Amino acid sequence: MALASRVVFVFGALLLLSACGAPPTNKQSAAATPSGPAAAVQTNTYHGAGVVKAVFTNPKAPAIEIDHGDIDGLMPAMQMEFPVTDPKLLNGIAVNDQIDFTNEAASWTLCAHEGRPGHELQFSSVVERGVSLARMIFAFNSVNVEGWGLYAEAELLPYEPLDGQLIALQNRLMRNARAFLDPGLQLGTVTRDEAYRVLHDDVCLSDAMATQEVERYLFRSPGQATSYFVGYSRLLEIRQDAQRALGPRFDRKRFNDFVLAQGLVPPSLLRKAVNEEFVPSLSQQTSN
Repeated sequence: MALASRVVFVFGALLLLSACGAPPTNKQSAAATPSGPAAAVQTNTYHGAGVVKAVFTNPKAPAIEIDHGDIDGLMPAMQMEFPVTDPKLLNGIAVNDQIDFTNEAASWTLCAHEGRPGHELQFSSVVERGVSLARMIFAFNSVNVEGWGLYAEAELLPYEPLDGQLIALQNRLMRNARAFLDPGLQLGTVTRDEAYRVLHDDVCLSDAMATQEVERYLFRSPGQATSYFVGYSRLLEIRQDAQRALGPRFDRKRFNDFVLAQGLVPPSLLRKAVNEEFVPSLSQQTSN
């Protein structure tokens, strides 16, 4: 076959694939891959639009994977995979009646973690206070980042409605479970089925979410999930030490501001800064 003919053949094949929808590359089998205009995905708690890339029918972890385009310039194009706890078929698209984090009660702690006073405030503070790029880049790790995110959830919990507080506590329990299930799976002291049982029966996650969590520990991102509770615990320890040192002079708001002003530093360096700068500064102001 001449070179020009080969080019035309390959180009035509690519056009055909793009028109029909690329075959799913996920490890699970796809029951349907709708193509054409953006398909609406609707549940009683989530309303969104995107091109449905694949519908997974694995009974242990059914899910839909959606390609979202740019949303009014606010959210960049991305792929999002939603676990489906009770899949049904609506207009050829699997939908879900209850996804673990897309309900009104979960929105409170989710906003506290991802928005303010969580990550959005965390990274805005880095920019506004002029923390060095070296510290921002080389000190960045999940313990520094996600520890503050879980801490922010705890700070906002008393101000949330009761159903929001319940979900916040469930999420904290999940982070606690991650702290021993993930390393247990790596060390072989916890089996996959045991980890699933804890997440499903004790933490009360859905089948899909519990399966997704176990896969996260095993091969999607081993070790990362422990960072939430480890960072949160270290931050609480640092705050408690400052409270003991300052007694009634301790100012919780100023402590939180001081932590944010340090940027992303490991717990050991944050403790050093609190002990050498924050505690003496409040002690001197009070004595004066």
